[in-house]
Amino acid sequence: MDEITATLRTYILERHLPGESASNLRDETRLLSSGILDSLAVLELAGFIQSQFGVELSASETSIDAFDRLKDIAALVAKHQATAHDSLRRAS
Repeated sequence: MDEITATLRTYILERHLPGESASNLRDETRLLSSGILDSLAVLELAGFIQSQFGVELSASETSIDAFDRLKDIAALVAKHQATAHDSLRRAS
């Protein structure tokens, strides 16, 4: 999951916090409730997640409760990847 977190951190820093130090965007940093990400940024991030990780998120998964911290987003991506991997393994 470290690789997922690092990829998400880099994306958020480049797109929404240019010039900010990576050390200032911690796994626990509140993204939505602090105003770092707004609703349009969440849509862009969901699109990035879909293209980068092959994970399609539902609208409820991008709510402030589930999508507010970097660690929560990374865990959600990892969960989707694990589910997809398990489905492929069972189909084989």
